[in-house]
Amino acid sequence: MTQLTPPRDALRLTRWNPLRAPWRVRLAGASIAVLGVIGMSAVAVPSWAAEASDFASWDDVIAAQNDVDRQQALIDEINGQIAELDTKLQDATGRANAAGSEYGAAAQKLTIKQAEVTRLQEEADNARATAEETRDQAGQLAAAMANRGGGDPSLTLFMNPQRADDLLSQLGMLSGLAEQTDGIYAEAVDQQETAEQLAAQATTAAEELADIEADARTKYDAAVAEQVAAQNDRDAATSQRAELQAMLIPLQEKRNVTQADYTNGQKILKQQEEDTRKAQAAASLEAQRVSYIQDVENAIAAGLEPPAPPAGIDPLSEADLAAIRAKVNGGTAAAAPSETPAAAPSATATSEATNSAEPTEAPAETAVPMPSEVPTLTASPAPSETAKPEPTPTATPVETTSPELPAPEPVAPVEPAPAPEPEPAPAPEPAPAPEPAPAPAPEPAPAPEPASNGIMAGYAAPVEGGYITDPFGMRYHPVYHYWALHTGIDIVRESGTCGTPIHAATSGVVSYAGWTDVGYGNYIVIDIGGGAQNGYAHVMDGGIAVSVGQHVNAGDVIGYIGTTGASTGCHLHFEVMSNGEFMDPVPWLNYVGVYYS
Repeated sequence: MTQLTPPRDALRLTRWNPLRAPWRVRLAGASIAVLGVIGMSAVAVPSWAAEASDFASWDDVIAAQNDVDRQQALIDEINGQIAELDTKLQDATGRANAAGSEYGAAAQKLTIKQAEVTRLQEEADNARATAEETRDQAGQLAAAMANRGGGDPSLTLFMNPQRADDLLSQLGMLSGLAEQTDGIYAEAVDQQETAEQLAAQATTAAEELADIEADARTKYDAAVAEQVAAQNDRDAATSQRAELQAMLIPLQEKRNVTQADYTNGQKILKQQEEDTRKAQAAASLEAQRVSYIQDVENAIAAGLEPPAPPAGIDPLSEADLAAIRAKVNGGTAAAAPSETPAAAPSATATSEATNSAEPTEAPAETAVPMPSEVPTLTASPAPSETAKPEPTPTATPVETTSPELPAPEPVAPVEPAPAPEPEPAPAPEPAPAPEPAPAPAPEPAPAPEPASNGIMAGYAAPVEGGYITDPFGMRYHPVYHYWALHTGIDIVRESGTCGTPIHAATSGVVSYAGWTDVGYGNYIVIDIGGGAQNGYAHVMDGGIAVSVGQHVNAGDVIGYIGTTGASTGCHLHFEVMSNGEFMDPVPWLNYVGVYYS
């Protein structure tokens, strides 16, 4: 049976928890708020729904039949309404992006403050440990002085005048020990004071962290609410636009409306959804192709064999390879990412990613268009019922008529002899009640069977054929240049990282899917149950393939890898959170059978 929640044992393997609190309140509160927002979204209406009566209707189209001037005026009006829908949708998307940017800035500030609290706490603990060690050393010296200097030195000199030289030597040594002890003790006092000051600073920073957490949680809730509102507006605008476009067809063809025209809006809507999927897939392949060419250039520049192309990408011809070699030998080839060569995976690289096919971009100040929504996944058809066999018909008896015979002569009735009285049979003894059979012990639920690829049922690799370039843990940020926690792992592929499909690691409900400006860029969060979430960051522009509130299954394509936000190259930043705490995703992935080098 497919598991819907992550393994609890795996979630306890490696946690990040400075001072045992920071992110728990923020993310837990955010998750609750998200569920509330999603619940409201089912009945939410677009902000401009009150103006729906202002749109053209089929009655207007019918009324304009046989009137050329009126038809042209209605065509112009409908085109204007379609443009108005697009403008209002851009405004809604802009508000959602702005809210996401505010949340991204708050999250970045929170990460910096977390690192500060952790650093101060560690320094205070180290200073306290050093002070205790120094104090112990001073105590040992004091004990040595007491052992060497016991008794009255005048009495010792009177009783043993021949030991005067030894006594003076011991007194000089004691004097030196006393000075050394005083110095060590003073040092211990200074270190203790330093530890107390650092502890006070850590406490103050922790109090500030709580305020920053609350602010980040508020901005997260606002960003999700704006996402849901923009999503509702997008759905309504898309449907209304398709209906208006259907109205244009008979008007532009100058003919009467037919029954087929009324249903044409749904056909146009489905075609728009199909076009969106095709455009997204084409953009993904093109990004992978460009990324693959960059990887080939990097490999040739490093004197390595060019990597094989990813699935769906044609291999380069000899002429193309010769052109790339000429470019590299001429010194005009693009430099490989400085952190990790594409052809040499490394688990200790300090970069955000390698295999970049897109230049590093600063976060745009203008609104980034929200991606088109993919249609909701359809449920698998129910199994057909087994036909019941019809009963075999039985033969109906046929009544036969015999020829009439003469009636017999009447015979006097004979009195029958009385039947003997039957003797009463002895009452049978009641049979003993059978002992109830013991209930069978319940069979333990079978453990999930691993799939043919070795991955536990209900789980999938976020990126197929990838490897890790930057692990989980504290690091010096390659873009912002400060020391902070790297809250996940960075995954790339040997070739064609840009545009690579991102798969849901397990099933769940999308709780965030949008822009965050700094840091994550385009970001997807999936609530996988049990207080746990998976995060997917740096999704390419237009590459988010899910929406808030949508349920996804393990292995579903939820987006495409990009280099948005604070990124030095195309990669997927993958996170695992449990009850608000960031965890190392590697043990969690290994537990379910996903392994990255």
